[in-house]
Amino acid sequence: MASQVSELDCRDCSPEQIEACIQRALLSPGAKRVLREALAAGTATETMMRQLQAYCQRLAATPTKRKQGILSRMKPSPPPAKSTTSARVELPPDLHEAPTMVMDARAMQAFIAETIAQPSPGETLAESMLQEELPKPTTAWMLHVHKTGHRVAVPHTGRLTLGSLDPFGRIFPDIDLSYDDREHRSVALVHASITGQDDMHIIEDFGSTAGTSLNGQRLLARNAYRLERGDILALGLCELAYEPAPSSWTIPGKHYILYATPTGHVFELSEREELIIGRSDPRLGFKPDVDLSAEGDTATLVSRRHAALRYHGGFIEVADLGSTNKTRINGALLPPGVWVPLRPGQHLWLGGFGLSLDTRD
Repeated sequence: MASQVSELDCRDCSPEQIEACIQRALLSPGAKRVLREALAAGTATETMMRQLQAYCQRLAATPTKRKQGILSRMKPSPPPAKSTTSARVELPPDLHEAPTMVMDARAMQAFIAETIAQPSPGETLAESMLQEELPKPTTAWMLHVHKTGHRVAVPHTGRLTLGSLDPFGRIFPDIDLSYDDREHRSVALVHASITGQDDMHIIEDFGSTAGTSLNGQRLLARNAYRLERGDILALGLCELAYEPAPSSWTIPGKHYILYATPTGHVFELSEREELIIGRSDPRLGFKPDVDLSAEGDTATLVSRRHAALRYHGGFIEVADLGSTNKTRINGALLPPGVWVPLRPGQHLWLGGFGLSLDTRD
């Protein structure tokens, strides 16, 4: 079966045949949309082609070659562990809306599609926040992956999901640990959550296969545990320390960096009036200030001119430039053309590519 699939070329099929394969595919609606757009725009990767060919029904028949392929006929679409005793706490009912991740593949796919892959209007940053005076970052705590240097701001209130990205399936947790866990791949797509509530932070595992441990003790799924200074979390085999955030996060500065969560690459941000983030296009002679072209398949959903950064009072602001696949901060959707604050430790999502803002201490 595998050898037959590899000999096929989806670009020799008609648009109707392509659509039939896409409809048969056991993929999320977001993944199917990416397939259509990539084929229409001529940007389909080998991984995408293999995914589509897995659902092809022409394997038993002789492929009919066409002089003109689909790409030309389709129009583009617009520190040491502490005590092993973990303190369990009770969460209010409204923080238990997500079901356990111990479920079959189709149920998981449906949950992800509804809660993460397709944001609701409520995820858009509040207009009142965008119009008010830019607040100074006040993050007090963070999760620190000492092995890679990745630092994650923990919210004072609200909840963040922790996991690893699936760019092809459009599954984006708020915090991406892909590169941090690259050697083991033990972090699930939606692995756990961390919640800020009443001057404390609590961790909860979603029922992930590899589980979540606190100071060496595996946590019960769907139960909340309070974090204490110096605690060591392990999502699968990926360790994160719960620590106070550095002072550089709360004072105006000039030495900012962007940490690429899928690759671990670091981009230094020069203090200029405006920096463009995107992908270069040699045919057009265009190269953005922060070029993600060499970041692999994970950056295929990034537009050429995707977003802009600028310094404002020693802090960083970001604006979406009308990108096709949108821009998010920690999962919250940004309206195009509006400058909003990006704080150290927060994750900037460009399509399916994650960048974490940090400072040089």
